[in-house]
Amino acid sequence: MEQLYKGPAPAENADIDRLVHDGVLAPIAGKVALPAKAGKNDDVREYLLTMMSAQDADDLISHRKAKKMPLTRRAAEGLVKHFAAARKMFGWSVTTCIDHMTSQGWRGFDENWVAASKAQAQAAAAKAKQAEHGGKYMRGRASDAAARLIQREADNGDRSAETECHRPYPQRLPSDRGY
Repeated sequence: MEQLYKGPAPAENADIDRLVHDGVLAPIAGKVALPAKAGKNDDVREYLLTMMSAQDADDLISHRKAKKMPLTRRAAEGLVKHFAAARKMFGWSVTTCIDHMTSQGWRGFDENWVAASKAQAQAAAAKAKQAEHGGKYMRGRASDAAARLIQREADNGDRSAETECHRPYPQRLPSDRGY
Protein backbone atom coordinates (compact mmCIF):
# COMPACT_ATOMS: atom_id res chain seq x y z
CA MET A 1 0.00 0.00 0.00
CA GLU A 2 1.47 3.34 -1.00
CA GLN A 3 1.86 6.22 1.40
CA LEU A 4 1.07 9.66 0.05
CA TYR A 5 3.56 12.44 0.69
CA LYS A 6 1.93 15.09 2.87
CA GLY A 7 4.22 17.95 1.93
CA PRO A 8 3.83 20.79 -0.54
CA ALA A 9 2.94 20.12 -4.16
CA PRO A 10 5.89 19.08 -6.36
CA ALA A 11 5.94 22.32 -8.34
CA GLU A 12 6.35 24.37 -5.16
CA ASN A 13 9.51 22.70 -3.91
CA ALA A 14 12.68 21.94 -5.85
CA ASP A 15 13.77 19.34 -3.28
CA ILE A 16 10.72 17.23 -4.04
CA ASP A 17 11.49 17.38 -7.76
CA ARG A 18 14.98 16.12 -7.04
CA LEU A 19 13.60 13.28 -4.82
CA VAL A 20 11.21 12.29 -7.61
CA HIS A 21 14.13 12.32 -10.05
CA ASP A 22 16.24 10.15 -7.72
CA GLY A 23 13.43 7.63 -7.33
CA VAL A 24 12.81 8.25 -3.64
CA LEU A 25 9.35 9.63 -4.37
CA ALA A 26 7.04 8.55 -7.19
CA PRO A 27 4.52 10.85 -8.90
CA ILE A 28 1.01 9.37 -8.97
CA ALA A 29 -1.92 11.24 -10.55
CA GLY A 30 -0.54 14.69 -9.85
CA LYS A 31 0.50 13.82 -6.29
CA VAL A 32 3.78 12.56 -4.97
CA ALA A 33 3.87 9.22 -3.18
CA LEU A 34 6.53 7.06 -1.62
CA PRO A 35 7.32 4.12 -3.87
CA ALA A 36 5.74 0.83 -2.86
CA LYS A 37 7.97 -1.25 -0.65
CA ALA A 38 8.93 -4.65 -1.85
CA GLY A 39 6.79 -7.16 0.01
CA LYS A 40 8.37 -9.63 2.37
CA ASN A 41 7.14 -12.52 0.23
CA ASP A 42 8.67 -11.12 -2.97
CA ASP A 43 12.18 -12.20 -1.97
CA VAL A 44 10.90 -15.55 -0.69
CA ARG A 45 8.86 -16.13 -3.82
CA GLU A 46 11.85 -15.32 -6.04
CA TYR A 47 13.92 -17.82 -4.06
CA LEU A 48 11.22 -20.49 -4.36
CA LEU A 49 10.89 -19.89 -8.11
CA THR A 50 14.50 -20.99 -8.55
CA MET A 51 13.58 -24.36 -7.03
CA MET A 52 9.98 -25.02 -8.12
CA SER A 53 7.16 -23.92 -10.40
CA ALA A 54 5.21 -20.71 -9.81
CA GLN A 55 2.07 -22.70 -8.94
CA ASP A 56 3.93 -24.71 -6.28
CA ALA A 57 5.49 -21.56 -4.82
CA ASP A 58 2.12 -19.80 -4.66
CA ASP A 59 0.49 -22.88 -3.09
CA LEU A 60 3.20 -23.07 -0.45
CA ILE A 61 3.03 -19.36 0.39
CA SER A 62 -0.78 -19.35 0.57
CA HIS A 63 -0.84 -22.52 2.74
CA ARG A 64 1.60 -20.99 5.21
CA LYS A 65 -0.40 -17.75 5.22
CA ALA A 66 -3.60 -19.72 5.93
CA LYS A 67 -1.82 -21.41 8.84
CA LYS A 68 -0.92 -17.92 10.12
CA MET A 69 2.78 -18.64 9.71
CA PRO A 70 4.02 -16.47 6.85
CA LEU A 71 6.86 -18.05 4.92
CA THR A 72 10.23 -16.46 5.65
CA ARG A 73 13.40 -16.93 3.65
CA ARG A 74 14.89 -19.14 6.35
CA ALA A 75 11.78 -21.33 6.52
CA ALA A 76 11.73 -21.58 2.72
CA GLU A 77 15.36 -22.73 2.70
CA GLY A 78 14.57 -25.38 5.30
CA LEU A 79 11.54 -26.62 3.39
CA VAL A 80 13.50 -26.86 0.15
CA LYS A 81 16.18 -28.87 1.98
CA HIS A 82 13.56 -31.30 3.30
CA PHE A 83 11.87 -31.53 -0.11
CA ALA A 84 15.24 -32.57 -1.59
CA ALA A 85 15.67 -35.20 1.14
CA ALA A 86 12.18 -36.56 0.44
CA ARG A 87 13.07 -36.77 -3.24
CA LYS A 88 16.12 -38.82 -2.29
CA MET A 89 14.27 -41.10 0.18
CA PHE A 90 10.96 -41.65 -1.62
CA GLY A 91 11.42 -40.27 -5.12
CA TRP A 92 8.81 -37.58 -4.46
CA SER A 93 8.61 -34.41 -6.52
CA VAL A 94 8.29 -30.97 -4.93
CA THR A 95 4.63 -30.92 -5.97
CA THR A 96 4.00 -34.23 -4.18
CA CYS A 97 5.73 -32.94 -1.04
CA ILE A 98 3.65 -29.75 -1.02
CA ASP A 99 0.44 -31.69 -1.68
CA HIS A 100 1.22 -34.07 1.20
CA MET A 101 2.10 -31.18 3.49
CA THR A 102 -1.14 -29.33 2.75
CA SER A 103 -3.34 -32.44 2.92
CA GLN A 104 -1.90 -33.36 6.33
CA GLY A 105 -2.30 -29.77 7.55
CA TRP A 106 1.39 -29.50 8.40
CA ARG A 107 2.95 -26.07 8.76
CA GLY A 108 6.32 -27.51 7.82
CA PHE A 109 7.68 -30.61 6.16
CA ASP A 110 10.14 -33.26 7.26
CA GLU A 111 10.93 -36.46 5.41
CA ASN A 112 11.13 -38.32 8.73
CA TRP A 113 7.48 -37.47 9.41
CA VAL A 114 6.57 -39.06 6.09
CA ALA A 115 8.64 -42.15 6.91
CA ALA A 116 6.93 -42.46 10.30
CA SER A 117 3.45 -42.11 8.81
CA LYS A 118 4.32 -44.72 6.16
CA ALA A 119 5.55 -47.10 8.88
CA GLN A 120 2.32 -46.60 10.84
CA ALA A 121 0.27 -47.26 7.72
CA GLN A 122 2.21 -50.46 7.02
CA ALA A 123 1.77 -51.63 10.62
CA ALA A 124 -1.96 -50.96 10.46
CA ALA A 125 -2.22 -52.86 7.17
CA ALA A 126 -0.30 -55.81 8.62
CA LYS A 127 -2.52 -55.83 11.70
CA ALA A 128 -5.66 -55.79 9.54
CA LYS A 129 -4.32 -58.62 7.40
CA GLN A 130 -3.45 -60.60 10.51
CA ALA A 131 -6.93 -60.13 11.97
CA GLU A 132 -8.39 -61.27 8.67
CA HIS A 133 -6.47 -64.55 8.93
CA GLY A 134 -7.39 -65.38 12.51
CA GLY A 135 -4.91 -63.37 14.52
CA LYS A 136 -1.30 -63.81 15.41
CA TYR A 137 -1.86 -66.79 17.73
CA MET A 138 -3.03 -69.10 14.98
CA ARG A 139 0.37 -69.38 13.32
CA GLY A 140 3.32 -71.69 13.87
CA ARG A 141 3.49 -73.60 17.13
CA ALA A 142 0.25 -72.19 18.50
CA SER A 143 -1.77 -73.58 15.62
CA ASP A 144 0.01 -76.96 15.98
CA ALA A 145 -0.86 -77.06 19.69
CA ALA A 146 -4.48 -76.22 18.91
CA ALA A 147 -4.59 -79.04 16.35
CA ARG A 148 -3.12 -81.51 18.89
CA LEU A 149 -5.68 -80.45 21.52
CA ILE A 150 -8.55 -80.98 19.10
CA GLN A 151 -7.17 -84.42 18.16
CA ARG A 152 -6.78 -85.41 21.82
CA GLU A 153 -10.38 -84.39 22.55
CA ALA A 154 -11.57 -86.50 19.65
CA ASP A 155 -9.50 -89.52 20.83
CA ASN A 156 -10.59 -89.30 24.49
CA GLY A 157 -14.26 -89.14 23.69
CA ASP A 158 -16.06 -88.42 26.98
CA ARG A 159 -12.99 -87.06 28.77
CA SER A 160 -12.36 -83.65 27.32
CA ALA A 161 -8.92 -82.11 27.36
CA GLU A 162 -10.45 -78.91 28.65
CA THR A 163 -11.45 -80.39 32.01
CA GLU A 164 -8.05 -82.04 32.41
CA CYS A 165 -6.22 -78.81 31.77
CA HIS A 166 -8.20 -76.70 34.22
CA ARG A 167 -8.02 -78.92 37.32
CA PRO A 168 -5.76 -77.28 39.87
CA TYR A 169 -5.26 -80.56 41.79
CA PRO A 170 -6.29 -84.22 41.40
CA GLN A 171 -9.79 -85.21 42.45
CA ARG A 172 -8.59 -87.90 44.89
CA LEU A 173 -5.50 -87.97 46.98
CA PRO A 174 -3.27 -91.03 46.79
CA SER A 175 -4.34 -93.55 49.44
CA ASP A 176 -0.86 -94.84 50.17
CA ARG A 177 0.09 -91.66 52.00
CA GLY A 178 -2.57 -92.12 54.65
CA TYR A 179 -4.47 -88.93 54.25
